[in-house]
Amino acid sequence: GTVHPIETRSAFAYLFVAARLWRRYRLSDRALPARWLPAIVGLVGGASLLFHASFRAWFQIVDLATICLFTGFMLATASVRLGTVSQRWWPSIAMAISATGIIAPLLHIGVGFAMVAAQISAVLWIWRQLPLGDATRPAHRAVWPLLIGTPILGLDHAGVGCLGGDLAHIIQPHAVWHLLSATSVWYFCSAERLLE
Repeated sequence: GTVHPIETRSAFAYLFVAARLWRRYRLSDRALPARWLPAIVGLVGGASLLFHASFRAWFQIVDLATICLFTGFMLATASVRLGTVSQRWWPSIAMAISATGIIAPLLHIGVGFAMVAAQISAVLWIWRQLPLGDATRPAHRAVWPLLIGTPILGLDHAGVGCLGGDLAHIIQPHAVWHLLSATSVWYFCSAERLLE
């Protein structure tokens, strides 16, 4: 059976976001780098489902690695806008950043978590330096679920608030993190599209 039922179900939030992005923007985004976001977010959701359904160490590595595909994409595009990377080098930079993030959890799971946190922090720092224009509102909305969800994720990893017995299948901090971070991903993607 499923090892983490509620966390597995809540991971469908990423797949919902991926499907919504694809259905809503697939035609208008065909010429934009953002066209890759539904597939990347879908991979994040799929890896999260595999990990929480099985709780196998290898799938946790895959889970973190797919998140680095997303953060690598966002960091590369943000760097282009900051002017530190030429637009023509964007695909190579995105792949290099993502590859670094993929290697990190192979070295140690803690290194993987640190890499994800560092990459998303870098994206937020760069965005603060940019004139976001129409993307300002979704960019700000992307930040709040992360600020609320990060302490919840910390509690989860510390084993605080994780319920046992029958409630283990109903309420868990990590499931709340999935919902909040999936909401954040939606707004990150919306802001990215507007910036592009």
